[in-house]
Amino acid sequence: MHQTMTENHKPTSGAASGKAGARAVKPVPQPDWANGLRNIYNSVVSEPLPSDMLKLLASLDDEEVDDK
Repeated sequence: MHQTMTENHKPTSGAASGKAGARAVKPVPQPDWANGLRNIYNSVVSEPLPSDMLKLLASLDDEEVDDK
C-alpha cells in the first residue's frame, strides 16, 4: 500500500515520541492546492495498468525466466 503525502512526515518533538513534558508540534498549514494535487495523485495511482503494459511486463518476465 502506498503512503499519502501527509503520512510521510516524521515527528519532531518529544511529545510525538512519548516524552513527558514536551510541547506538541503545531501542524504545518497546507497550501490551497495540496488537496487537489493529492487527489489527482491518488486517482492516478489507483488506475489499473493498460493491457498492453501488462503484456509487456509478462513478456519481460518470460524472457527473464528463459535467460536463467
